[in-house]
Amino acid sequence: TVVEDPTAVIEDLSEKIVRYRTDAGRNIHLPVGKVSWDAEKLEENINFVLKSLIRFKKESATLSPTMGPGVHLDIK
Repeated sequence: TVVEDPTAVIEDLSEKIVRYRTDAGRNIHLPVGKVSWDAEKLEENINFVLKSLIRFKKESATLSPTMGPGVHLDIK
């Protein structure tokens, strides 16, 4: 596709893409942030992911760190 301002298109697309993977149990795995990020940035990313999961018709989610217990979330 040819566009007049490719930089703007790249920035727009990169903000609206959620990269994820699934396992055999149809669970979605995706990172929402890094330990070095501040709480506001993490909250923004988590809210964006939860809104995206609604499109997949998911009703619940578990937020968990790489190592540690998870927190169950109701996203209805």
